[in-house]
Formats: sequence, structure tokens, C-alpha cells
Amino acid sequence: MSIPTPNSEQELNEFRERWKQEVVSKQHSGQQTNAADTEDHHSIVDDNTSSSCDKALVNDISQLTIDEPERQSQYQPTTAFELYDKAVDLESQGQLGKALDHYRQAFRIDSDVDKNYHKYCKGGSTEKLTAKIDLATKTDEFRHIIPIGSEYIQGKDSSSHEPFKALLEDFSMQDLSLVPRLDYRPVFLAKLPNEILVTVMKYATLLSLATFFELAVVCKKFCLLTRSPTIWRCLCEQAYRPPGISHSASQRLQESYVKENYRGHWMKMFIERPRLRFDGVYISTCHYIRPGSSENSWNQPVHLVTYYRYLRFFPDGTVVKHVTTAEPIVVVRRLSKYLRKRQTFVGTFRWRRNDDGDLFLQINSQDLALPNERFFMTLVVKGTQRGRHNKLVWKKYTSVNENQIAERQEALYDLKLMKPYFFSPVRSYHKKYLIHFVFEPSANMVNAHGQLLYNTTIGFSSLKKFPYSAGDTMMPLQVEFNYDNGDPIDYPFDRYTGYFEIDAFANVWTNVIIPLSFRLEASMTSFSFTPTFTAFEQHLGLQILTGRSNTTLGFSLFMCLLMWALSLVLAVFGYQVMFRHRPVHAHGCMIGVTMLFALPTLRSAQPGVPENTGCIADVLGYYWNMAIIALETIAILGCWVARWSPNNEKAKGTHEPSKTDSQTTLHKFGHLEHIEHFA
Repeated sequence: MSIPTPNSEQELNEFRERWKQEVVSKQHSGQQTNAADTEDHHSIVDDNTSSSCDKALVNDISQLTIDEPERQSQYQPTTAFELYDKAVDLESQGQLGKALDHYRQAFRIDSDVDKNYHKYCKGGSTEKLTAKIDLATKTDEFRHIIPIGSEYIQGKDSSSHEPFKALLEDFSMQDLSLVPRLDYRPVFLAKLPNEILVTVMKYATLLSLATFFELAVVCKKFCLLTRSPTIWRCLCEQAYRPPGISHSASQRLQESYVKENYRGHWMKMFIERPRLRFDGVYISTCHYIRPGSSENSWNQPVHLVTYYRYLRFFPDGTVVKHVTTAEPIVVVRRLSKYLRKRQTFVGTFRWRRNDDGDLFLQINSQDLALPNERFFMTLVVKGTQRGRHNKLVWKKYTSVNENQIAERQEALYDLKLMKPYFFSPVRSYHKKYLIHFVFEPSANMVNAHGQLLYNTTIGFSSLKKFPYSAGDTMMPLQVEFNYDNGDPIDYPFDRYTGYFEIDAFANVWTNVIIPLSFRLEASMTSFSFTPTFTAFEQHLGLQILTGRSNTTLGFSLFMCLLMWALSLVLAVFGYQVMFRHRPVHAHGCMIGVTMLFALPTLRSAQPGVPENTGCIADVLGYYWNMAIIALETIAILGCWVARWSPNNEKAKGTHEPSKTDSQTTLHKFGHLEHIEHFA
């Protein structure tokens, strides 16, 4: 479909002349700008600038995937100042090796770069320097920051106060009606009453606490609505709900607590009362020095080893602790209740008070590899300069052997080796899918060289917008979306659904809607994708239903049937041994033991199976067959042991010919054949 044209040819000719002059002026101004600024037209812009942007045509979907590729930074530092700043950023994340490399490169270019950097930081001008680096990483799901220096220390003023009290009073006296920026684009939120807006904010807060604070800076009205006690009460009931009690009982408990300690002020309670955060992970970065080996006596290398301690809390009272050398970017998304790796501790946590009335956290955990050992951690929630309640300080760490509980012999660990835990938020633990868009504008939108004739903009769900200027070529885009529903525990019948909306506008005289069409070109072989399109007046809705492909589903079910076949064969063998008195030897008894080791291999051969056990495929085949084969193996070994007697071994020895006799017999037969051959 074509874009609407003016009623008269004269207006069209005037528009073309103005457009040519605008293109020429942009080309002259573009030559004088920095080359780095030319990349900014592909950046994501905010929704409040969408009125000045135009929209473009999206035609094809060429590739879909639910993998999570590691996004590399688009900006590479080149100057000494930028290299030094990047090194400081890497050091704050605990990547000391990469930080040292950047420090070396910076000092090679400028030996005084550290002095210049500190002078620059004192002036408070680091925002411009790190703007491009933050632009490349602002969509990352996880960022590990290690507090350095004074950031370890809690702020001096620990009492909550109202720094914006006068400003809020000024807002309340003003007109808070939402006025549209453009008359022909009304603000639909202005039609909603405040009660509905507060309810929407409450549910948005339950999904993401960061979203709640972002809403407060949208406008004056939203800033005042976020102070509603209803929202803060909901936050407190969610954050301080004790595990194992009902929601109504928790509400009564929190209501009495806020009246006794905070005079009914829910926001003050949420700010001052210690709490645990469930929307991320607590990380303790530890280092130790290990001497290395060298062939030369005059050179002794030293290795600086970095390892991490992870703590993740769940609202049901479960806590998972994991110790590994893997970096946080790899571990945080796999840190769940079902993690089964070395140095993984699973337990529970409870809040306690000592004799002085101080509140502390007690964790009772158990290592999966040491079933007889119990580990007890005592931690205190503290704050840092970066925020409140984001630090866990060690108070005591002991272990007790369950076989010696009556003796109460505790093994006390040295806390000097234990670094505090710092909280790092994780935006999402859910699966994502990446769509690769290839654009094919219609003929009336581009010239003979494939360059756009108008300023255009593509928008995805009003959150991500990609503008293109006139004269640009529409390059492909990769956009990442979250799945709304789906759980890997349903493997191989797991299905994931995601929904987003896409629109396109062109700036001819005013914002003109461009009609859209889609075509699915390619997808992954191990997954099946079913897109569903819904056409609206100004945009197009696209729902993605992702499931396992028929090949993956069939192969997984085949593996389950293969496990049952192994169990059936071993069951027949066990029946013959137990009831038909079939003789069994040592190598026959090892069949069942071998099958016990073969089943985990068969399970891992299923494509895309979750690393942790507990999915539907395990219930269909793995769990039952492990139990059946184990019982059959025990029965066969029991018959073999029960039927053994020394007399059988002696009788067996008399009937079997000796090695010497067999060799003599073979020699005689061979000699006779030799004689007959010559005869």
C-alpha cells in the first residue's frame, strides 16, 4: 500500500524541493560531525520522543531463537582516558585480569592518566565519558558491581527523612492534569481515576521494584501517586511475609508491627526495617594467592585466584548457596532450587533476635555431597553507600556432623577468610527470544539505490524505538523480548508464549501510519514457532508460540521408551534368576549396575533437556526406571549371594579340565591331523 499524497501536484512539487534542500543541508552538516555520532541514529529512544519520530515498514522475520547470546559492547575505548575508565569499571566488577590489561594499555599511551582521571572525577564529569559505554550495556539483564573503598561502609545518616517534602507539597498545590503534547494525540491515562492508577502501580511494583521508582519520575502526578500508603503496604506485605504462614495471618502480623515500631508509616518501615531481596542474588567475591611453578629458580610466578560465593533467597524460605570460580554472568541465571552441582548448599533461612534485640539472619544448609554435615551461617543485614539492605555481613559460621549432634561438637570457621555478600539485582530469570528483522520497504518509500525518502521510525511495544533518517538504508535489527508464560519443568511438552506490538510511522507532512506485513523465513530446528498476527488500526500485534519440534519431542519420548525397555529386559532376567533358578555369574550381576550408570547418559542425550532433574520427561522414564533397575539389581545380587556354597565351587573345579590337559588334547589332535595329511 502507498503513502497518501497531496491533493494537488503543485504542493507535491513544493514538498520535493523542500525535501531536496533538507537532504543537502543534512549532508553538509553530517560531514562536520564526529564519526561516532553517526551511530546514534540506530539507538533506542524513549517513548516521549516518539511524537517527533516517524515509522518504517517491517516485512520479514528471518530468524527466531530462545537462546541468550552474550551481547558484546558496541563501543571500544581507544584513548588513554577511556581505557583507564574501562579498567576502573572492570575492577569494580571483579574482573581483575581484564582490568590489568586496560590499565597497561592506558599507561602506555599516557603515564599520567591516573592523575588526570582523578581530577576529572572530582569535577563530577564522568557522565559524558561513560555515556557511550552505558548505552551499549543498559539493556543487559545482569551487572555485577563490587563496592570499593568507602562503598563498603554504611552511610552515617541511617534514619529516614523526607528530602523532597517541600517539593512534594509544592506539587500537591499545582494542577496535575495530564495535558497532551499534541492535540491530535490525547493522553488516555488522563481518563483513568487515581484509584485505578494506584492499582496499576501496585501490580507493576510486585513485578519489578525498579519499575516503581521509574514511574515516580514520569510526571508530577505519578510522583505523588507513588507516595500512596496502599502501594507501600503491599510492598511491606510482600517483603516481610514469613515463610509458611497464610497471607491473611501475615497481613495481621505486619499491621501490628508497623503500628508498634513505625507509628503506622508503611514507607518508613520499608526503608528502615532490614529485609531480604528476592529479585537478585547476593555475591561475595573472594581472592587468594597461589604460588606457581617455574623452570627458572630466579623467577617465581604467583597466581591470583578469584572465586565467588552466591546466595539466592526464595520467598518460601529456601536458600541456595553455591561456591564456584565461574563468573556471575554465567551463574546467576542457573541459580535455582534445583541446581545440582559441586559445592551447592540447599537449606532454609529464618530471622532471629539476640539478647540485645538485634535482628540477624540464620541459615541452615546442607551440602549435597556431604549428607551428614550441617552448615549454620549467621548474617546481619547492612547497608552501603550505594543503598540500603544490600549487604550481608558474617557473624558466625559453623558446621555440625549429624552423627555427633548429641556431643554438639561444632567446627568453627575463621571469618577473616569470609568476605561480605553484596546484592546484585537480576532483571529477569525468564527465558527470552531474539528476533532478527529484515526490512523490505515498498517502492514508494525508497529511491533507486534503496535509500529512504522520509524519516521513519519502528516501534516495538512502545518500549523500543529505532529511528532512521532520510537517505539511510534500513539495516536488519535484532530485538530481544521476554516470554510471558512457560516453564522448562514441562519438558518435552513445554511451551512458551510471548507477545509484542509493532508499528511504523513516516514523517511526510505529519505522522503517517505505514501498513505492515510479516513473513516467517527461518527458525531453529529444535523448536517450532507459531506466529499469530492481529491487525489493529495503528499497529500490528504478534504473538509467538514456541514449543519443542516434533523431532525433539519424538526423540525424547523414544529415550523414555528405551529406558523402559532396559528395565523390562532386566526384569525378565531377574524373574528367571529368582523363580526359574537360572544360574547367574558375576558378570551377569554387573548388568544391572551398568544400567544404573547408563540411564543418566540416556537422559542427557535428550536435546534441550534441563540440566536439573525434575521435568516431565524424568517422571515418565528416568525416575521410575532408576528405581526399578535398582530393585532388580538388588534382587539378582541377593539370589547370587544366597545360592553360593563352597561345595558348588569344588564340584565346578572337578568337572572343568585343567589348562595342561586341554593343551595336551589339542596337541594330540593336531599331531594326528599332521600324520593324516602326510599319509
